[in-house]
Amino acid sequence: MAISKKALQDKLAADREQQSQKTEQQKATAAEKQKQTASTAPIIPEKKPNKRITSKVFSFWASRESIAEWQAYQKTSPDLPTVEALGTAAISEYIQNHPLTGEQKTAFDALLILEQQKAAAERAEAERKYSN
Repeated sequence: MAISKKALQDKLAADREQQSQKTEQQKATAAEKQKQTASTAPIIPEKKPNKRITSKVFSFWASRESIAEWQAYQKTSPDLPTVEALGTAAISEYIQNHPLTGEQKTAFDALLILEQQKAAAERAEAERKYSN
């Protein structure tokens, strides 16, 4: 059976028409999906400044054995609610029991005044910012 040229051309035109309709439908479907995705995308809240007056200051590496010892000590001591409290107490105690002398003491006193002024200014700014 021979296919006539006219029938072949008609078939080709029909296939092209069907293909263009599919392409338009695919574009419409893709656009609809994009709209749905845009409207259902998670809303990311804007970052709010930290309301805490305190700051996380130190982070360092330690052996697991030392950490286990600190945690056990903290858990058995009623005065230390957290490991952070133990760290704070340890640093304060070290400074009290190992005083600086001479030029180191002079430099420490000058730096301490500057750091205290800076901390007071930061605290005042935070209180002003969050007093609303």
